[in-house]
Amino acid sequence: MRNVLITGATGSLGGRVATALLARGDRVACLVRPRPGESAQARLEAAGLAAATAIEGEIGGRVGAIAKQAWDVVVHCASDRTAFPRSEGVQRRLNVDGPVEVLLAARAPRFVHVSSAWVAGARSGTALESEVDVGQAFHSSTQESLLEGEVAVRHHARREGVDLRVARPGWVLGGEECLSAFASLIANLAWQTRHSRSQLRVPGLKNARMPLAPRAWVCASIAALVDAEGAANSTVHLVAQGPTQDTFFARLAERAAFPGLRVYTPRRGPLKCPTRIESQAHALLGPMFDTLATD
Repeated sequence: MRNVLITGATGSLGGRVATALLARGDRVACLVRPRPGESAQARLEAAGLAAATAIEGEIGGRVGAIAKQAWDVVVHCASDRTAFPRSEGVQRRLNVDGPVEVLLAARAPRFVHVSSAWVAGARSGTALESEVDVGQAFHSSTQESLLEGEVAVRHHARREGVDLRVARPGWVLGGEECLSAFASLIANLAWQTRHSRSQLRVPGLKNARMPLAPRAWVCASIAALVDAEGAANSTVHLVAQGPTQDTFFARLAERAAFPGLRVYTPRRGPLKCPTRIESQAHALLGPMFDTLATD
């Protein structure tokens, strides 16, 4: 039985990882920020994690409580992966400074860091697990900050002699990831325009494969990294060989009953004469569209 500390347990990934570790008998504690009128433990219980222990604190200067216990493993899931962050300061606190802050405070011999496949940046072709900072450009500040955080935690893990295991999920299906936000937008637009002939053209590459990552599979894989033999100081890409963009969005359109949704490949600049719905979608999810245009 291991003593495991998890950050981001009230989020879309951390909670499921905590559930998986509890089910196999690990002692799990979670760093949780209390809210007005709601204690850290109450927030855990509301997330279905009554069997876990809440440690009250917050990334960004309030993690001292985790230094009072001995941990076998830390699983760091807390981050800001939204296409449009609340602020650059909040994003940097969570994505860049946060992993290092937790690693140094917990002093655990093993640290599982949940990064993202999008640290590969704005480049085509195959991105290798062995590649970190190769001078790549980025589609968004979110992608750039996730790489910066990964570089920082790698540096401090080497210096402290910590076994660092990095998981890089692709587009996670479910939760607050950008693709799920887009799916929700499509469902909402379908309802709003059910009596019209509205269309939504999505810029992308029709035949490019979608680098999808089903959430349950991602969380099970992160949990497996906690004690996987031979995984010491490894980096793992968690990306499934998904359908082509054309097939994916055709299925999404069918499910949402929104036949006006389709992928187009820009050839001569931005989309000409966008509809109102297209302008709304492109303003909301521009960074995702930029990523879709990269194979």
